[in-house]
Amino acid sequence: MTNSEFRESFGRLESAFGEQGAERRQFYFRQLEHVSTWAFSRAVRRIIEIRDDRYGFPLVAEIHTALDEVEREKPSAGAFDFEAREYCQRCENRGWYMNARGGVSPCSCRAGRLKQARMRLGTSARRTEVEEEVKKLPPPEPPVRGLQEKNPLGFWEDTQEKHDRHMTAKRAEIEEIKRRQAEEPPRLTMPDELRKRLLKDTVAGVRGRMAVPVMREPGEDEEEVPF
Repeated sequence: MTNSEFRESFGRLESAFGEQGAERRQFYFRQLEHVSTWAFSRAVRRIIEIRDDRYGFPLVAEIHTALDEVEREKPSAGAFDFEAREYCQRCENRGWYMNARGGVSPCSCRAGRLKQARMRLGTSARRTEVEEEVKKLPPPEPPVRGLQEKNPLGFWEDTQEKHDRHMTAKRAEIEEIKRRQAEEPPRLTMPDELRKRLLKDTVAGVRGRMAVPVMREPGEDEEEVPF
């Protein structure tokens, strides 16, 4: 997005929420320079429609939230176009996927490389800087396919092979938990009768202390002293 394209949409925000100085306007441009003109224009329109001007000028984080909502609603968004050639079934074009250990790993596709570059440089990095950082990473691999298929109802779901692998891994995980529990030393537990007897003795002791008369000095007020 060029500076002139940015100023055109940013001017609409200033008309709705108050004019910003040149320095602050340049700050917003550096934070949003990597955003496409189409997405920024629609995010601005979305903010103007739903945001109350009593809360002041929108923060950069609010604009990023609106940009995410615009991208999710974009009809041609690759992350939700399951039949697109560039759609990666492993990370769903988000750049990250859940690995077998339950953690998150960067994908080897183009979306994963872009995500790694942005994480290294930060959200304020310019588009040219991100592209240069991507060149330092290993070349992206083709999108992963063959993990999902369309069922008879027309919905995309995991293939039977992937589902079987997932269930096998989960069963192995459960067996490992059972094995560790069996190897743990037995925990010491108190018999119910002993627990009841100790509780009874404790209650009796407290009641006995409450029944002890309070010792007073000669001439001290004889009114009852609260426990």
